[in-house]
Amino acid sequence: MSDVVRITVFPGYMMESCVDCSLSSHSCANCDTGSLETQMQLMDDLYFMLEEIAYKLSRELIIETIDTSDTLYAIERLNVLLFLNGEAQVSHETYPEYIMHSVPLIAVDNRIVSVGEMPKKENLFKSIRKALTPDSP
Repeated sequence: MSDVVRITVFPGYMMESCVDCSLSSHSCANCDTGSLETQMQLMDDLYFMLEEIAYKLSRELIIETIDTSDTLYAIERLNVLLFLNGEAQVSHETYPEYIMHSVPLIAVDNRIVSVGEMPKKENLFKSIRKALTPDSP
């Protein structure tokens, strides 16, 4: 493995509904799947995808998962990413709505590559490769 790649992930902590059956609840009794467990599985899947992509690209991977329960730090770290990507920053008032619609947010070496949805592996691979080689088509 050659170069080190830092992946920043704002995980989806404010899941409004069960991914399996779309019922709005914290713990879904309809399909016996809790949204927290579903969210954890989605994050596990994401981290596994990232490890596979790092292996394909022959890169060492450092995953920085932002603790979104620490609101002050999360806002500060999010604003750094937004600033570096030329986007408007968030305040304490706008953060909850922004983060609700934008997680999971994934950045590669501070370049945002995915916002608001769990990416497919091939799309994530292309986005990461493009972020690492911005001059290529």
